[in-house]
Amino acid sequence: MQARICRTTLVSALALACLGGCVAAPPADVEAALLEADRAFLEATRRDGLEGWISFYAADAVRVDLHGETAVGLEAIRSMDAALFEPGGLRLTWDPAEAVAFDGGRSGLTRGRYELRRDGEDEVLSRGAYLTLWRFENGRYRVVLDTGAPDLPPGALVE
Repeated sequence: MQARICRTTLVSALALACLGGCVAAPPADVEAALLEADRAFLEATRRDGLEGWISFYAADAVRVDLHGETAVGLEAIRSMDAALFEPGGLRLTWDPAEAVAFDGGRSGLTRGRYELRRDGEDEVLSRGAYLTLWRFENGRYRVVLDTGAPDLPPGALVE
């Protein structure tokens, strides 16, 4: 009886360890998968607003906005970015240009250009570069850091 309990306990412990550490392998073409994830992030954001935006972030994600304000975790990111998605608010679009993989495809980055406009208007309020760091977890890439920087006006110097 005691051997059966030990065996059951051992099998249960191995199963739990596997559930915690056994994840699907990253895709073969990691750079293409990262670009696809970034485009899907944009599409979900267009389609579902704040909920689509939040759905791509990892639970421990960090977001640094254009003013340098930082939010850590889903609820802090939701709170920081909620106004962006209010009716008549702002509309953020981006175009991923490059992806780089590291750690055997378990993480990577995408970078590209963004534009920020008032919802329903064509005037660009801000234009610049963005960088998103991704981590492969539970069979998909999730955002772990997202930030951007506006273009400097012509002739501006960086201090």
